[in-house]
Amino acid sequence: GEDQDPEDFQKLEKLADEIIEDQGALRLIAVPILGRKVEVEKTRLPPLFKIREAIEGQFNILEAVSFDRVYVFRGTVASGIAPAAALGSVERRFATAGLAKDVEIYLQHAQEESQ
Repeated sequence: GEDQDPEDFQKLEKLADEIIEDQGALRLIAVPILGRKVEVEKTRLPPLFKIREAIEGQFNILEAVSFDRVYVFRGTVASGIAPAAALGSVERRFATAGLAKDVEIYLQHAQEESQ
């Protein structure tokens, strides 16, 4: 789109180089950033701090990369919690906080094995 921020391209490039190995996951993130969703009204995500609050405790967040319609969190699943259980807990927290209709969460392995 015409309203694309050059800084978004740099952040996306950094994610591709350093964090996200799977090309399908990268495309999933890139499409809303690059504005290629046709016939979908552009909406903003809830504030980053609300999403972070729902994720913390289940995931140890090392970094958050913020775009208009995508947040990418780099981190690890909290010790002693299975990834599927952590994901389910966060989805329930989203529902409780009234975020479920606005937010979807995906868990993706990073290039570094521990993340």
